[in-house]
Amino acid sequence: MANYINDEAQDPIMQRPDRLHNYLSGANRPPNAFPWIPATTYPFMNQYAPFPNKQSYSLMEALSLASPFLNPTFVTQVPSLGARSSTTTGSRYTPSLQTPDRTTAVWQGVSPRYRGNRFAVQNQGADIPEEQSTSVWITNLPSTCTHADLLKPIRNMGKVYATVINPPQEGHATSAAKIVFFDVEGKNRLLLRHRIGCFIVSNSLPHVMSNRIRTAAQPPGPQCRVLIISGPATMVNQTFMCAWIKTFCVFELEYARDLEHRFGNATMEWAFGSYRCQAERVYSTIQERRREAAQGHSTIWANINVSWGLDPCDRQNV
Repeated sequence: MANYINDEAQDPIMQRPDRLHNYLSGANRPPNAFPWIPATTYPFMNQYAPFPNKQSYSLMEALSLASPFLNPTFVTQVPSLGARSSTTTGSRYTPSLQTPDRTTAVWQGVSPRYRGNRFAVQNQGADIPEEQSTSVWITNLPSTCTHADLLKPIRNMGKVYATVINPPQEGHATSAAKIVFFDVEGKNRLLLRHRIGCFIVSNSLPHVMSNRIRTAAQPPGPQCRVLIISGPATMVNQTFMCAWIKTFCVFELEYARDLEHRFGNATMEWAFGSYRCQAERVYSTIQERRREAAQGHSTIWANINVSWGLDPCDRQNV
C-alpha cells in the first residue's frame, strides 16, 4: 500500500520528497492526526499495476522469488532401483518411502493396508490400455482362502506371475485377491470362465474383474513360479529349505513335494505363490551360493542344483 501526504503529488514512494520522513517522525504533523498514520491513505491496487515499486521489484528480482513459479519443476521419476542404498537398513528407499502413513497412502490412492513399496517400478501401474493388462482383482473369496485353494481352479489358464491374497479386514467377511499372469491370454481365459459361471473356489463363486492397477505382459521364457531343486537330502527337504528361504524372502507355497529320493539325494518340486520376488529370488540366491562354492567360499552349496519347472496353471500343460 502506498501512502501520501495531503497536497503531495502521487508519485511512487522512492520519488517522494524528503519532508515525508519529517512528517512521519512528527514534524509538521497536524494536531488531530494519529501519530503513526499519515493523513491520507490511497489503496495500492487502485493506483498502480503490480510491482510499480522499483525497490520492491528489485528485491524480488534479487531473491529470484518469481523464477520457481515461472518455470516450475515437477518430479517425474521414481528412485532408481539400481541406486546404491544410503540408509543403514540396506533398503534402496528411505524409511518414509518404505512405510507410508495412512493419510499419505489414502491421499495418493493407495490402500492404507498396502505394505509393499509403492515407489518400486514393479509395484506401479503400467501406462497401457486395459485390454493389454494381465492383472485381475477377485472378490467374494472364502475367508480362509489359501494360495492352494485359489490357484487350483486356475489350472491350464496361463502362467501365473504373482498372487496376493488379502484376508478379511475391517468388517469384511470374505477375502480378496490379485492375480497377475505372464500374458494377456491367461487373464482373458479367467474372465471368460468367470462369465460363464465356471470359476469356483472352495464351493464359492467369486467375482472377477480387471484390476485397476494395470500390469504389462512379461517377456516369454522358461522362468515361472515353480522350481526343481535337487541335492543332498540333508538340505533338500521341506524343513531345511523353508527355514533357509525365510532368512531372505517372504513367500507363500502352493505345494512342495518330493519327486525323487535315492542314495542320499533328493529332488523336490516347489510351487511358490508368485514368481515375482519369490521363485525368482530363491532361484537367483541358489545360483549365487553355487558361484560362491565354485570359488571355494562355501562348498556346502556345490551339490545343490536348481532349474525352472512347469507351472501347473500354464496353458502348455493342456
